[in-house]
Amino acid sequence: MIKTRHKLYHALGTLLQKKSFESVTVSELVDTAGVTRKTFYNHYQDKIDLVQEYQAALTLDIQKIQSRHRYFDRAYFVEIFTYLDKQDLLLASLLSYNGSLELQGIIKETMCRYCSNALSASVRQPDLLEYRSVFTANAIFGVVQHWLATGKKSTPAELAEIMTGLSFSLPADE
Repeated sequence: MIKTRHKLYHALGTLLQKKSFESVTVSELVDTAGVTRKTFYNHYQDKIDLVQEYQAALTLDIQKIQSRHRYFDRAYFVEIFTYLDKQDLLLASLLSYNGSLELQGIIKETMCRYCSNALSASVRQPDLLEYRSVFTANAIFGVVQHWLATGKKSTPAELAEIMTGLSFSLPADE
């Protein structure tokens, strides 16, 4: 199942480089992956089910990374960017303009919750905390999206260095 899953993830990533998620068919997906429709439907109800499985695993992994860090420091960004750097073509494709707005929303929401927790010790006003969390989450997401879209020209360590220079090094809680 793991090999099939990765074949399907890669095939979807490849297809999303050329067309929108909505226009990708299961037939194209299985043909590109080199698996049968029967194999696909043994594991998934539809392409949305495939993406939901991927996004659930991705979200869980990101939450695990976030739970190990109290600060938006270099170590946090190196670990996040190293993890994202190891992902298949599907992540970059899902975060592209042809990708999944649903996944992008889930990632932003996960980041926003983390940012809210990370900023709560230093930002006491609820409205300010909310907007600063949204701002920070979207800034980080935008940098990741740009990094993936432009072919990851910087290493995870180089990108972490850039990010820490953007004043994100705030305590998570005290």
